[in-house]
Amino acid sequence: MEISQLVQYLDAPDEATSWLKSLGLEDIERGHHSLVAMAKTGMTLDLLGVVCDQLEQHLSRLSDPDMALNNLDRYVAASRNPLALGSLFDRDKESLPALLQIFSTSQYLSDSLISDPESFDLLRLTEGHPVAREILVGEICSEVDSLADSAAIMKALRRYKQRETLRIAYGDLIRKQIVEVVTRQISYLADAICEAAWRSARQTLESQRGIPQRSDGQRARCAVLALGKLGGVELNYSTDIDLVILYDDDGKTNGDRHI
Repeated sequence: MEISQLVQYLDAPDEATSWLKSLGLEDIERGHHSLVAMAKTGMTLDLLGVVCDQLEQHLSRLSDPDMALNNLDRYVAASRNPLALGSLFDRDKESLPALLQIFSTSQYLSDSLISDPESFDLLRLTEGHPVAREILVGEICSEVDSLADSAAIMKALRRYKQRETLRIAYGDLIRKQIVEVVTRQISYLADAICEAAWRSARQTLESQRGIPQRSDGQRARCAVLALGKLGGVELNYSTDIDLVILYDDDGKTNGDRHI
């Protein structure tokens, strides 16, 4: 889009009405507000013109153009460097269409990206490719094992879940992976977070109460079983997980404050 045309649209909402309607927008006033807001973030007019050209090409094809543009406005505002973001959209012609697809499909995923704009860089690196269960378990357990504070551990678990869910959704929505791959990846992520949470809880309690021992003095064994969709490796984005925790014998811990 020519800069003179863009300036006209920014300064005169009525002039932009027909163009905004051509993008598939229904809330024209809100759409114009999003355009003006992005112009005020520090993104240059020539780069905003590039964004507008891509909006012309992709926005009307989406399931919810209004939702996509509103989330794009919020994402640009949350970015540490809107100028660099605009340069990325200019340089990598797949970046903005991928974002718009997510922004028009899921508000939860959109909010996750907006709250952590740098996570999109990780998405572009991984391209949503599936990750082996052992790698996911190793990554999050390694991070959690290095933390002592329970609040920091919970924060790490939430951050990991959010970023990995975005990776899985990218493979789902953008790379069009089959449903079996997506549900398996979500299940592996749940496995990894449960493993890390279990190890953290066990280490905390053992430091306070001692190691659980059976009546014969041997260390008590424990297992966490997954039922339902997680047990069948068929978890979806919103399914709760059903867990059963088993131990193999009665006994007590060997610490001074035993239980």
